Amino acid sequence: MQRFIFALAGLLALPIADAAPEPLIIYASENYRPISWLDEKAQPRGVALEAIDFVAHDTGFTIKAELLPWNRAYKLAQQGRGGVIGISYTPERAELFDFSAAIYDSGISLVTHKSRPIRFHSLSDLSGKKIGALMGVSYGVEVDQAAKNGLFEFVRDTSHVARFKNLLAGRIDGAFIPNAQTILPGILAGDPELQAHADEFVIASRSVAKDPIHVAFRKGALDDASRMRLYQSFAKWAKQREGR
Repeated sequence: MQRFIFALAGLLALPIADAAPEPLIIYASENYRPISWLDEKAQPRGVALEAIDFVAHDTGFTIKAELLPWNRAYKLAQQGRGGVIGISYTPERAELFDFSAAIYDSGISLVTHKSRPIRFHSLSDLSGKKIGALMGVSYGVEVDQAAKNGLFEFVRDTSHVARFKNLLAGRIDGAFIPNAQTILPGILAGDPELQAHADEFVIASRSVAKDPIHVAFRKGALDDASRMRLYQSFAKWAKQREGR
């Protein structure tokens, strides 16, 4: 019995390998082209995934990207369960989150139907209009405030496809789309109904607004040193991408 106790004590004295570190979770929208989305095979795509992959290799951190409906992704980040990428800065959000520098500009375009054109030069041209927009998304302080003041009405939806179908049906007067020139062909090609009407959608020549996006963590959810290292790496990725 005594020999067994000594043997056990010897085993307990041996060094124990460190457990694998918990991955750092960063949430993103599952339907926000070109930032982040799930393709037809449910595979994650977008510049956010490109950035996260770069940062994981650059910092050595184990990072897990989770693509979810935007409201859920934002709520989990609010709860401090992880970070969020693809988020726009607002003063209200800055009270809750620590924001990175802007890593990408997803400039917002106005798309209309050719039978109901809007000659867009400034937000005042949207007076009295119904504008399709993604649920839970901010389009910048000026645009959001104009909607709050009643200049125009946001009609929120859950996807770009739903927004274009609302536009086609006349339920809205225009649609806010990020980087419309780049992503519009892919959106229309992915839906037979929209593809049949592809030549009926018109992108305004003037952008509605710039929409710089960020990475953010709830205040206190991540230690300062790790957060700064992450944000510096995201800034490094953004600078390299600009230089391409």
